[in-house]
Amino acid sequence: MKLKNKKSLVAIIAVFVVVLIGVTIAYLQSTDTFENVFNAGKYKTQTTEAFESPTNWAPGDVTPKTIVTTNKGTMSVRVRVKFREEWKNESGTQLDLSYNGNLVSLIDLDNQDDWVYSDGYYYFKNALAPNQATTSVLKSVTFNPLYQPTVTCNESLDGMTHTCDSSDAGYLGGTYKLFITTETVQADNFKEAWGLDYDPAAAPITMFGDEVELSDLSITYTCTGNDSLDARIDYTKGTETVTIIVPIDSNGTSLSAYDFDYGSSDLSKIAFREQPITDSVAKSNFESYVRDFLVEDAADTMNNTCINY
Repeated sequence: MKLKNKKSLVAIIAVFVVVLIGVTIAYLQSTDTFENVFNAGKYKTQTTEAFESPTNWAPGDVTPKTIVTTNKGTMSVRVRVKFREEWKNESGTQLDLSYNGNLVSLIDLDNQDDWVYSDGYYYFKNALAPNQATTSVLKSVTFNPLYQPTVTCNESLDGMTHTCDSSDAGYLGGTYKLFITTETVQADNFKEAWGLDYDPAAAPITMFGDEVELSDLSITYTCTGNDSLDARIDYTKGTETVTIIVPIDSNGTSLSAYDFDYGSSDLSKIAFREQPITDSVAKSNFESYVRDFLVEDAADTMNNTCINY
């Protein structure tokens, strides 16, 4: 009898322990809920133009034309504009935009400090904050005064009537159309949306991480002959210096720039369109950009100073 009671007691204790462990595990639970509120921004832009279509447009006539984009939303946006022109004669046949080497119509740009041209587009340099507006990249359109039709006059048999008529390549009596496309996109994703590798509105050159304009750099010209000179570009930041020397010579009335001498300058500190010029393509584009600037900028020195070398 005693042995039987002992076994029962052990069984009871074992069950009791299992129950206690089960209750303990059940208490180690919790549930938390967090509410995260995202208030979406509002994207809204408005483009307005000021333009009155002329009915008798003639060579020399200037027609005012402006176009402005305003940010009506709550998020910043970037803006770009492109133009496409079209001339057609009275019968609807398309004409060239140029005649005898001159453009028949002239697009007169405005506010060029606020816009930059790249790959067919004019980019507004700054992102538009809510309620801000661009300036107008366009001021007017002019029928080129250099375009002069031929005027022929005939006299009647009795000499009482003179009839004069103009004949031209089809522009007079024709139709000129200017198509303007304005594109806007949220500012923080404009590169991806427009398929760009760089910001066209930023200065194309960086040195030691600083955006620089060639016109702001120290550039000195030293005559090496009566038709040649060296252009020296210097930029210093702290103890670091970039020095580039570009020989330029004159061939008749045109200038030609040759190989760039970078000396001991660290090319990894120079970038063009956000790419270090240690990259061969970036280096080629950088040198082409600098060459075009120097050739134009050096013309006065070449013509007025070096000729007396």
